[in-house]
Amino acid sequence: MPVNFFDPSEAFNASTAGDVLMVSASRSRKHQWLRGKLGDLYPQVPSNFELGDFIDPVGGGVSERRRAVLNKDTGRPVAAVTERYELIPHRKIMDPLMDLRIDGVLGSDLPAELYVGDEGERFGFRVLMPNLRVEIPGEQDLIGRIEGFNSVDGSMPYRMAIGLYRWVCGNGNSIGIGESNVIRLHTSQLGGGGHNSFDLSKFIGDSAGRMPETKRRFENWTKQKVTPEEWVGAEMEIEGAFDRSRAKRILSIWETGNDPSISTTSKVVPGMPQGRTRWRLYQAMTWAASRTKDLQTQTRLHRATEHVMAEVFKN
Repeated sequence: MPVNFFDPSEAFNASTAGDVLMVSASRSRKHQWLRGKLGDLYPQVPSNFELGDFIDPVGGGVSERRRAVLNKDTGRPVAAVTERYELIPHRKIMDPLMDLRIDGVLGSDLPAELYVGDEGERFGFRVLMPNLRVEIPGEQDLIGRIEGFNSVDGSMPYRMAIGLYRWVCGNGNSIGIGESNVIRLHTSQLGGGGHNSFDLSKFIGDSAGRMPETKRRFENWTKQKVTPEEWVGAEMEIEGAFDRSRAKRILSIWETGNDPSISTTSKVVPGMPQGRTRWRLYQAMTWAASRTKDLQTQTRLHRATEHVMAEVFKN
């Protein structure tokens, strides 16, 4: 059975190569955390919202330019939106996960976590895929994860990311290595036909299907040393692809294992530079790219990371 968590100090957050998700519990008047198995949690996903007429408070007539988001249980409006607004039901984004779970694509009994804010207007989820695991010698494993958030009142856009993640216990930070992300705003103009024109099941299925290849690539990188010649090329590419501050952070992590924006020590971390593999270089760039809350910047930096790896290592 699902377990209820009520902890206002927690934030539904993740650092990923495709997306950053931060939904602070303190922003909501009410909040609820639910943790358990996906199948058990699904009935708790809010589904009690619909679009209705917006009544002009002055004239009393129905507005042609505004609509109201209504809580069907209470009949009360929770938001006023434009006529272009398209309400994306929370279950609309969870149904494909349930279908893929039933079909065996994602596995069964997946560990999951749901965040419900206010009276259900705000919603977030995180689903682990334990069968997608990358074992890195001497480090914590990377685990497949799908996560996203949504709102029915226009307070947050609908976003989703799928990738490989791990937690770094030493400083509480999360390094996320991801392959895909999607951003969708609540307007019917996107995609030429709103969210119905976007095949979420295909996105999740295709992304999950690419994960085994990503797993093999990462595992190979852990065994491939970076030669001095490759490092010269990597340094030039990093300085060209990243801004000066982030390039400095990446080079410091590569040389000493320390991020100068977090650690003031200049001592070399044990294992450096002997452990200078392609994986270490990729990890340093991913770390620097994920240290921002701005989604567009993070997406651009992760593309820069992929560009550097492709330019420096042709095989």
